[in-house]
Formats: sequence, structure tokens, C-alpha cells
Amino acid sequence: MNCPQCGAPMKLDENRDYFYCTYCGSYYIPNSNKEGVSLLGEASSLKCPMCAATLVAAAVNRIRILACPDCHGNLIKQSELQPIIESAPPTDSDIARLNCPPDYTELQRKFPCPSCWGIMESYAYAGMGAVIIQSCGTCQLIWLDFGELSKIIWSSQHTEESTPDERKLREDDFDTMAPMV
Repeated sequence: MNCPQCGAPMKLDENRDYFYCTYCGSYYIPNSNKEGVSLLGEASSLKCPMCAATLVAAAVNRIRILACPDCHGNLIKQSELQPIIESAPPTDSDIARLNCPPDYTELQRKFPCPSCWGIMESYAYAGMGAVIIQSCGTCQLIWLDFGELSKIIWSSQHTEESTPDERKLREDDFDTMAPMV
């Protein structure tokens, strides 16, 4: 990345999702896509399992991931998914698209993990199975196609909490159950 102000090479701050020019002191903050993913441009050694493009460093809410600059899929460490969800700003973009049911034929989808090349497993995820995602148990990585991160975040932010009356009914049902021996 070269500085848009002076043309000197910029340095990516490891703890931030922006570039800093050590020559003129300016900053460059990459634009985020619709899912809040900012491509940071540093190429990785991994290839996209969907289109074979080189995955690049990216950030979501200051959490580092790898992303495909062509198909916009995301490769995320399993341990980073929950922090990404918890730190996401409220989302309501494309509600009609987000509310559509998952395509369960996606459960049959098979492709290699970008890291170990083993076949990733597909399963329903996010609330009531709002998304079909792929994961590698060996590498602890998750692949999300473009739009799936938004669905997961939206689903987590819009889960219905029970009302006090519903909680009371559940408590009453529990109290009337036969004791376990």
C-alpha cells in the first residue's frame, strides 16, 4: 500500500485496521464492504476455496481475518467468530435478503480447506439455522460466503427474548413436573 498523500510505502498497524505513512504521517483507512469487512491488501499464502484467488488480510471490527477480494468470502478462525458477532454494530441492511430461509442443499457442498486441503464440513448455523457454513475441525477455520456474516450478525441481534409472561409459564411448567429420582 502506497500513501495517497506522498506515495511512500505505508505500514499496516498490527493492532488497528488502518495504514500509517511513516514518511508524511498520514493515515489511510480502507473502506468496508456491505458486511463491514475492510480489505487490508496484504496477500496470504492461502487460496480462496470458491474462486482460487489469493486470500488477503482483512479486518472486521478490528479483528483480523482473511478475505477473498474477488468473491468476497471470508476465512475466519472459529475462536474469532463470536468476538466479531459481539462487536458488530446493529445491522438491518437488506432485511429481505437476510430473512430468506437457508438453502439446505448447501449441506451437500464439499470443498477443500484453504489451509490443510482437507474437505470442510457443512452445517446449519446462526439461531435457527439461518446460514449453512463450512468449517475445518483440523484447522479450526470457518468459511463464510459473501452475505453469510451479515446473516449471522443479524440473526444474533434479532433473536427473540421471552417476555416475563412466557418465562413465568415455563417456570410454572417446570414446577409442576414430577420430581426426578
